[in-house]
Amino acid sequence: MPTRRGLLRTVATGAAIGSVGLGATTGSVAATHTDQQPDHVTISYDQDRLETYRPLVVTSHLDVKPTALYGWIATSTEYDYDWYVYFAEYAAQEGVSSYDSHYGDHEPVYVGVADGSVERLLYSGYHWIRATAAGESIPLYEETHPALYVINPWHHYALDPQTRGSFVGVRSLVDVFEAWLDNGMEESLAPGTVVDPATMRTRGDWWRLTAAGLSLNELYIRTLLTIGFQGADQADTERLSS
Repeated sequence: MPTRRGLLRTVATGAAIGSVGLGATTGSVAATHTDQQPDHVTISYDQDRLETYRPLVVTSHLDVKPTALYGWIATSTEYDYDWYVYFAEYAAQEGVSSYDSHYGDHEPVYVGVADGSVERLLYSGYHWIRATAAGESIPLYEETHPALYVINPWHHYALDPQTRGSFVGVRSLVDVFEAWLDNGMEESLAPGTVVDPATMRTRGDWWRLTAAGLSLNELYIRTLLTIGFQGADQADTERLSS
């Protein structure tokens, strides 16, 4: 099976709950991402708060179940919301061919919270193309948990108005993010999109651009969406960014 995003290992660094500095990196690869954290943004890990706003997800039908939901909270006086950043981790994506199968899969969900209320949802609606929902259009379970349906076998999401899913255990994204970068994600993930999550309100996807300002991954994925391949028939195109 190819390693399109790499086989991403998990490490535990024993990060404390509270404000966490991300300035120290494991190498220059990680630095290209963590250096994008603005001074006004604070990254923290709070287990209780992350569990309060974690998405409820339908996963019972999946061929490969998520191993964990890794998260942190990004806050800033310049943000409209506190951003609860989550990445569901899977050991592999077992697609329909060798071209869409790979070890290690990580699918983002960002929950924007203001005064305790879920106001904004940004999520991978089709292979890291951003989808969004706001206000009353976000289906909620017990008022704080966005409800999502995971598309098999690619693991991107659709909204689930029936709120019929279950919870995945939350772990610290602080503990694993640099290791993920060092083990393959750096080549695909756009710098700044995780440490400054508010930027994803204006970005169309999580894919990294080349020096020429292009992303072959993004172009390929949008072509698949246009011609209706790899779960495009289950994508909520009205919520996907253009």
